Amino acid sequence: MISDAQRRQLHDALAAAIGDQPSELLMELLPPTGWADLATRTDLEIARTDLRMELHDFRSELKVDIQDLKAELKSDIQQVRTELSSDLDEVRGELQEQRIEFTERFHDLEGRVDAIYPRLVNANIASMAGIAGLVIAAGALF
Repeated sequence: MISDAQRRQLHDALAAAIGDQPSELLMELLPPTGWADLATRTDLEIARTDLRMELHDFRSELKVDIQDLKAELKSDIQQVRTELSSDLDEVRGELQEQRIEFTERFHDLEGRVDAIYPRLVNANIASMAGIAGLVIAAGALF
């Protein structure tokens, strides 16, 4: 690679040979680094092809990853559905057992009420008769 001092020396020689303005124009056309550091159209086309291949590979890998995630997600969702269904069946069973127990208790209570109802009616009638007797007795006293 050419150094800045060598570049300046070349400029001065060109200026002496062809003049300042043409030498400056010629120096501006030269690359700031060596010609080997410049990319050619072929280099760019190779880089473009390599990049396209890498993008294609990346897309393919991404599609596979997405498909794997979809399958895993479907499996997880199915597992949650199965667990929820099992849990719901368990809750339904427990509710059914509680309903049966409540119904049995209600019928038992209903039987007890039916058993004591005549006694409650008789006690109520006796209480009313006693109060009526007290009212009549109190009326006779005054």
